[in-house]
Amino acid sequence: MIQGTKACATTAITRPNESGGDGGHRSAAALREMERRGYFDVGFEMAVDDSGRRTLRKRRGSGGLRHFSLGTIAALLSRGKTEESGAEVGALARRPFRPLRWRLALQLTLAGALVLLITESFAVIPDGAAGVRVSEIWGARPGTLYPGLHLVTPLVDSIVIYDTREQVYSTLAAENLKQKGDVLTVQAREGLNIGLAVSVRYRLEPKRLDSIHTHLPQPVGEQVVAPVVATIYRQLAPNFITREIFATRREELRSKAAELITSRLASDGIVVREVLLRDLQLPADTPRGWKDSC
Repeated sequence: MIQGTKACATTAITRPNESGGDGGHRSAAALREMERRGYFDVGFEMAVDDSGRRTLRKRRGSGGLRHFSLGTIAALLSRGKTEESGAEVGALARRPFRPLRWRLALQLTLAGALVLLITESFAVIPDGAAGVRVSEIWGARPGTLYPGLHLVTPLVDSIVIYDTREQVYSTLAAENLKQKGDVLTVQAREGLNIGLAVSVRYRLEPKRLDSIHTHLPQPVGEQVVAPVVATIYRQLAPNFITREIFATRREELRSKAAELITSRLASDGIVVREVLLRDLQLPADTPRGWKDSC
Protein backbone atom coordinates (compact mmCIF):
# COMPACT_ATOMS: atom_id res chain seq x y z
CA MET A 1 0.00 0.00 0.00
CA ILE A 2 1.26 3.50 -0.80
CA GLN A 3 0.30 6.14 1.71
CA GLY A 4 1.37 9.75 1.06
CA THR A 5 5.04 9.76 0.06
CA LYS A 6 5.87 6.66 2.12
CA ALA A 7 5.64 3.11 0.90
CA CYS A 8 3.93 0.86 3.37
CA ALA A 9 4.04 -2.93 3.14
CA THR A 10 0.78 -4.09 4.67
CA THR A 11 0.24 -7.31 6.52
CA ALA A 12 -2.82 -8.58 8.30
CA ILE A 13 -3.98 -10.66 11.21
CA THR A 14 -5.75 -13.78 9.96
CA ARG A 15 -7.86 -16.13 11.96
CA PRO A 16 -8.39 -19.77 11.08
CA ASN A 17 -11.54 -19.91 9.00
CA GLU A 18 -14.43 -22.05 9.78
CA SER A 19 -13.61 -24.44 6.99
CA GLY A 20 -10.27 -25.32 8.64
CA GLY A 21 -7.93 -23.16 6.56
CA ASP A 22 -4.17 -23.15 6.71
CA GLY A 23 -3.92 -20.55 9.45
CA GLY A 24 -3.14 -17.66 7.12
CA HIS A 25 0.12 -18.72 5.50
CA ARG A 26 -0.24 -17.70 1.90
CA SER A 27 1.99 -16.81 -1.00
CA ALA A 28 2.80 -13.22 -1.96
CA ALA A 29 0.59 -13.50 -5.08
CA ALA A 30 -2.33 -14.74 -2.99
CA LEU A 31 -1.85 -11.93 -0.53
CA ARG A 32 -1.85 -9.32 -3.30
CA GLU A 33 -5.03 -10.86 -4.78
CA MET A 34 -6.73 -10.84 -1.40
CA GLU A 35 -5.76 -7.22 -0.91
CA ARG A 36 -7.13 -6.29 -4.34
CA ARG A 37 -10.44 -7.88 -3.50
CA GLY A 38 -10.64 -6.10 -0.19
CA TYR A 39 -10.27 -9.29 1.81
CA PHE A 40 -7.82 -7.69 4.23
CA ASP A 41 -9.03 -5.56 7.01
CA VAL A 42 -5.76 -3.64 7.50
CA GLY A 43 -4.16 -4.17 10.86
CA PHE A 44 -0.38 -3.49 10.71
CA GLU A 45 1.70 -1.57 8.22
CA MET A 46 5.43 -1.49 7.37
CA ALA A 47 6.39 2.21 7.04
CA VAL A 48 9.50 3.24 5.12
CA ASP A 49 11.00 6.67 5.86
CA ASP A 50 13.26 8.81 3.64
CA SER A 51 16.44 7.13 4.93
CA GLY A 52 15.15 3.68 3.94
CA ARG A 53 14.45 2.53 7.53
CA ARG A 54 11.37 0.31 8.00
CA THR A 55 9.04 0.41 10.98
CA LEU A 56 6.20 -2.02 11.76
CA ARG A 57 3.31 -0.19 13.36
CA LYS A 58 -0.43 -0.51 13.91
CA ARG A 59 -2.47 1.51 11.52
CA ARG A 60 -4.73 4.10 13.03
CA GLY A 61 -8.39 3.67 12.59
CA SER A 62 -8.25 0.04 11.64
CA GLY A 63 -11.42 -1.93 11.89
CA GLY A 64 -11.98 -5.36 13.25
CA LEU A 65 -9.21 -7.77 12.47
CA ARG A 66 -10.22 -10.97 10.76
CA HIS A 67 -6.87 -12.41 9.67
CA PHE A 68 -3.58 -12.86 11.56
CA SER A 69 -0.48 -14.30 9.79
CA LEU A 70 2.70 -14.75 11.83
CA GLY A 71 4.48 -16.07 8.77
CA THR A 72 3.75 -12.97 6.77
CA ILE A 73 4.92 -10.66 9.54
CA ALA A 74 8.09 -12.70 10.11
CA ALA A 75 8.85 -12.68 6.38
CA LEU A 76 8.40 -8.95 6.15
CA LEU A 77 10.48 -8.31 9.25
CA SER A 78 13.24 -10.65 8.02
CA ARG A 79 13.22 -8.99 4.63
CA GLY A 80 13.44 -5.54 6.19
CA LYS A 81 16.39 -6.51 8.40
CA THR A 82 18.21 -8.12 5.47
CA GLU A 83 17.73 -5.07 3.29
CA GLU A 84 18.79 -2.74 6.09
CA SER A 85 21.91 -4.83 6.80
CA GLY A 86 22.76 -5.00 3.11
CA ALA A 87 22.22 -1.27 2.78
CA GLU A 88 24.55 -0.61 5.72
CA VAL A 89 27.26 -2.87 4.31
CA GLY A 90 26.87 -1.29 0.89
CA ALA A 91 27.06 2.17 2.43
CA LEU A 92 30.28 1.24 4.24
CA ALA A 93 31.74 -0.20 1.05
CA ARG A 94 30.78 2.87 -0.93
CA ARG A 95 31.89 5.32 1.75
CA PRO A 96 34.59 7.58 0.19
CA PHE A 97 37.90 8.35 1.81
CA ARG A 98 37.99 11.14 4.28
CA PRO A 99 38.01 14.37 2.25
CA LEU A 100 41.21 16.38 2.22
CA ARG A 101 41.21 19.64 4.07
CA TRP A 102 42.14 21.78 1.09
CA ARG A 103 41.86 25.01 2.99
CA LEU A 104 44.24 23.82 5.71
CA ALA A 105 46.70 22.46 3.14
CA LEU A 106 46.62 25.76 1.25
CA GLN A 107 47.18 27.72 4.44
CA LEU A 108 50.20 25.58 5.40
CA THR A 109 51.66 25.94 1.89
CA LEU A 110 51.27 29.70 1.95
CA ALA A 111 52.83 29.90 5.41
CA GLY A 112 55.86 27.88 4.27
CA ALA A 113 56.27 30.01 1.16
CA LEU A 114 56.05 33.18 3.26
CA VAL A 115 58.77 31.96 5.63
CA LEU A 116 60.99 31.06 2.66
CA LEU A 117 60.51 34.47 1.08
CA ILE A 118 61.32 36.23 4.34
CA THR A 119 64.56 34.28 4.80
CA GLU A 120 65.54 34.92 1.16
CA SER A 121 64.90 38.64 1.57
CA PHE A 122 67.94 39.24 3.77
CA ALA A 123 71.66 38.81 3.10
CA VAL A 124 74.54 39.17 5.54
CA ILE A 125 77.95 40.44 4.41
CA PRO A 126 80.73 39.34 6.81
CA ASP A 127 83.62 41.49 7.98
CA GLY A 128 86.50 41.79 5.54
CA ALA A 129 84.22 41.33 2.56
CA ALA A 130 81.89 43.28 0.32
CA GLY A 131 79.13 42.25 -2.02
CA VAL A 132 77.61 43.00 -5.38
CA ARG A 133 73.88 42.81 -5.97
CA VAL A 134 73.22 40.79 -9.13
CA SER A 135 69.75 40.85 -10.66
CA GLU A 136 68.37 38.09 -12.84
CA ILE A 137 66.85 40.80 -15.02
CA TRP A 138 69.37 43.69 -15.12
CA GLY A 139 72.65 41.96 -14.19
CA ALA A 140 75.13 43.51 -11.76
CA ARG A 141 73.60 46.53 -10.04
CA PRO A 142 75.73 49.61 -9.33
CA GLY A 143 76.90 50.14 -5.77
CA THR A 144 78.68 48.04 -3.18
CA LEU A 145 77.17 46.20 -0.23
CA TYR A 146 79.39 46.58 2.82
CA PRO A 147 79.51 44.32 5.91
CA GLY A 148 76.14 44.05 7.62
CA LEU A 149 72.54 43.04 6.93
CA HIS A 150 71.01 43.96 3.58
CA LEU A 151 67.54 43.63 2.10
CA VAL A 152 67.28 41.98 -1.32
CA THR A 153 64.44 41.06 -3.63
CA PRO A 154 63.84 37.30 -3.27
CA LEU A 155 63.93 35.16 -6.42
CA VAL A 156 65.21 38.16 -8.40
CA ASP A 157 68.39 39.43 -6.74
CA SER A 158 71.39 37.49 -5.49
CA ILE A 159 74.52 38.62 -3.67
CA VAL A 160 78.08 37.82 -4.84
CA ILE A 161 80.58 38.26 -2.01
CA TYR A 162 84.22 39.27 -2.59
CA ASP A 163 87.10 39.21 -0.13
CA THR A 164 88.34 42.80 0.30
CA ARG A 165 91.21 41.93 2.64
CA GLU A 166 94.80 41.95 1.44
CA GLN A 167 95.82 38.94 -0.58
CA VAL A 168 99.23 37.72 -1.70
CA TYR A 169 100.20 36.31 -5.04
CA SER A 170 103.58 34.54 -5.05
CA THR A 171 105.79 32.85 -7.62
CA LEU A 172 108.63 30.35 -7.24
CA ALA A 173 112.14 30.66 -8.67
CA ALA A 174 112.30 26.90 -9.31
CA GLU A 175 110.23 23.80 -8.90
CA ASN A 176 109.74 22.94 -5.24
CA LEU A 177 107.72 19.96 -4.07
CA LYS A 178 107.24 21.50 -0.62
CA GLN A 179 105.75 24.73 -1.93
CA LYS A 180 102.88 25.41 -4.27
CA GLY A 181 102.96 28.22 -6.77
CA ASP A 182 103.77 29.26 -10.31
CA VAL A 183 107.39 29.14 -11.47
CA LEU A 184 108.39 32.49 -13.01
CA THR A 185 111.35 32.50 -15.38
CA VAL A 186 112.68 35.47 -17.37
CA GLN A 187 115.52 35.93 -19.86
CA ALA A 188 118.35 38.34 -19.27
CA ARG A 189 120.07 40.23 -22.07
CA GLU A 190 122.42 37.31 -22.72
CA GLY A 191 119.48 34.93 -23.19
CA LEU A 192 120.09 33.19 -19.90
CA ASN A 193 116.99 32.04 -18.05
CA ILE A 194 116.61 33.33 -14.49
CA GLY A 195 114.03 32.18 -11.97
CA LEU A 196 112.31 34.91 -9.93
CA ALA A 197 110.53 34.47 -6.61
CA VAL A 198 108.09 37.40 -6.50
CA SER A 199 105.35 38.32 -4.02
CA VAL A 200 102.61 40.87 -4.72
CA ARG A 201 100.30 42.16 -1.97
CA TYR A 202 97.03 43.46 -3.33
CA ARG A 203 93.37 43.92 -2.52
CA LEU A 204 90.18 44.64 -4.42
CA GLU A 205 88.82 48.18 -4.40
CA PRO A 206 85.37 47.92 -2.74
CA LYS A 207 83.95 50.90 -4.62
CA ARG A 208 84.60 49.18 -7.96
CA LEU A 209 83.31 45.72 -7.18
CA ASP A 210 80.44 46.07 -9.64
CA SER A 211 82.93 46.74 -12.46
CA ILE A 212 85.22 43.93 -11.28
CA HIS A 213 82.31 41.50 -11.27
CA THR A 214 81.15 42.58 -14.71
CA HIS A 215 84.45 42.86 -16.60
CA LEU A 216 87.14 40.71 -14.94
CA PRO A 217 87.46 36.93 -15.07
CA GLN A 218 87.26 35.02 -11.80
CA PRO A 219 89.17 34.30 -9.64
CA VAL A 220 90.98 37.62 -9.96
CA GLY A 221 94.27 36.45 -8.42
CA GLU A 222 94.80 33.63 -10.89
CA GLN A 223 93.21 35.15 -13.97
CA VAL A 224 94.35 38.80 -13.70
CA VAL A 225 97.15 39.37 -11.17
CA ALA A 226 99.30 36.39 -12.17
CA PRO A 227 99.46 37.17 -15.92
CA VAL A 228 100.19 40.85 -15.29
CA VAL A 229 103.11 40.10 -12.93
CA ALA A 230 104.65 37.54 -15.27
CA THR A 231 104.27 39.74 -18.34
CA ILE A 232 105.85 42.85 -16.82
CA TYR A 233 108.91 41.03 -15.41
CA ARG A 234 109.49 39.31 -18.72
CA GLN A 235 109.30 42.65 -20.51
CA LEU A 236 111.84 44.31 -18.17
CA ALA A 237 114.37 41.51 -17.72
CA PRO A 238 115.95 41.74 -21.21
CA ASN A 239 117.06 45.29 -20.35
CA PHE A 240 119.51 43.90 -17.78
CA ILE A 241 122.41 41.51 -17.97
CA THR A 242 122.52 38.59 -15.58
CA ARG A 243 125.16 40.15 -13.30
CA GLU A 244 123.07 43.34 -12.93
CA ILE A 245 119.91 41.42 -12.08
CA PHE A 246 121.72 39.46 -9.38
CA ALA A 247 123.78 42.33 -7.94
CA THR A 248 123.95 45.98 -8.88
CA ARG A 249 120.53 46.64 -10.49
CA ARG A 250 118.30 44.18 -8.69
CA GLU A 251 116.36 46.90 -6.80
CA GLU A 252 115.97 48.89 -9.98
CA LEU A 253 114.33 45.92 -11.65
CA ARG A 254 112.01 45.43 -8.69
CA SER A 255 110.96 49.10 -8.43
CA LYS A 256 110.24 49.42 -12.15
CA ALA A 257 108.22 46.23 -12.09
CA ALA A 258 106.28 47.40 -9.01
CA GLU A 259 105.41 50.71 -10.67
CA LEU A 260 104.13 49.08 -13.85
CA ILE A 261 102.24 46.35 -11.99
CA THR A 262 100.56 48.91 -9.73
CA SER A 263 99.40 51.13 -12.57
CA ARG A 264 98.24 48.22 -14.72
CA LEU A 265 96.15 46.60 -11.97
CA ALA A 266 94.80 49.91 -10.67
CA SER A 267 92.94 50.41 -13.95
CA ASP A 268 91.00 47.22 -13.17
CA GLY A 269 90.10 48.17 -9.60
CA ILE A 270 92.94 46.21 -7.92
CA VAL A 271 95.04 48.10 -5.38
CA VAL A 272 98.68 46.92 -5.14
CA ARG A 273 100.27 47.51 -1.75
CA GLU A 274 103.75 46.05 -2.26
CA VAL A 275 105.87 44.11 -4.75
CA LEU A 276 108.74 42.01 -3.38
CA LEU A 277 111.58 40.28 -5.23
CA ARG A 278 112.41 37.54 -2.74
CA ASP A 279 114.87 35.40 -4.63
CA LEU A 280 116.65 34.83 -7.95
CA GLN A 281 117.93 31.52 -9.17
CA LEU A 282 119.74 30.27 -12.24
CA PRO A 283 118.58 27.01 -13.82
CA ALA A 284 120.33 23.80 -12.69
CA ASP A 285 121.81 23.24 -16.17
CA THR A 286 123.54 26.64 -16.26
CA PRO A 287 127.30 26.33 -16.92
CA ARG A 288 129.45 26.72 -13.80
CA GLY A 289 131.28 29.69 -15.28
CA TRP A 290 128.08 31.69 -15.50
CA LYS A 291 127.19 30.90 -11.89
CA ASP A 292 130.64 31.92 -10.69
CA SER A 293 130.46 35.23 -12.56
CA CYS A 294 127.19 36.02 -10.90
